[in-house]
Amino acid sequence: MVYIKLFLFLSFAISLFIVDSLWYCLLIFSSSVLLYLFYPDRRMRSGLIPIVILTTSVFLSNLIMFNPGKVVYSFMGFTVTDKSVEIALLSGVRVIGLVYGAKLLTLSLGTKEIISALKRVFSPLKRIGINCDGFFDTVNLTIRLLPAVKREAIERVHVREQSGESSGALTGRAKIWMDVIVHLMVEAIKMPEVLIKKTGHNQG
Repeated sequence: MVYIKLFLFLSFAISLFIVDSLWYCLLIFSSSVLLYLFYPDRRMRSGLIPIVILTTSVFLSNLIMFNPGKVVYSFMGFTVTDKSVEIALLSGVRVIGLVYGAKLLTLSLGTKEIISALKRVFSPLKRIGINCDGFFDTVNLTIRLLPAVKREAIERVHVREQSGESSGALTGRAKIWMDVIVHLMVEAIKMPEVLIKKTGHNQG
């Protein structure tokens, strides 16, 4: 079942970039909205703001890139053509489809199961001297560390804000967050087991 789901996701991801139909993209967008609204696991609805920012960035960057076609809008040297609009819509929906397709895959299987399956898929490469186990182990550890890093970062920022370091200013809070995140990244690289133990995240 794991390999079937991985194959279906891979086929879906490939189809997003092969099919250039706006009707297909409309179907993908509608399906993503339905998943967001009605999927029983609330984790499907997490991370909406980053997804919106990413999708908007991809849409706008493709929109302002000049593509031959009928000019529909021109402003301050930027020309938008009907082809640019079509490419921007396709690109934006592809991002949404990939994000929610990946969410559906990880929620139905779990990241540990997916990584184990990928390790088995790429295991034949060992015969030609390419060992992918280390790469997938690193990916697995990184994914497991993310919740721990998030919790620890929030706690450290809260402590420093309580001490009056930020003084309520937006720039002050941004500096604290940057400082905390940099230190946590260094700790996660040097001593990941200490960070996991400190945050109560069970490595087993």
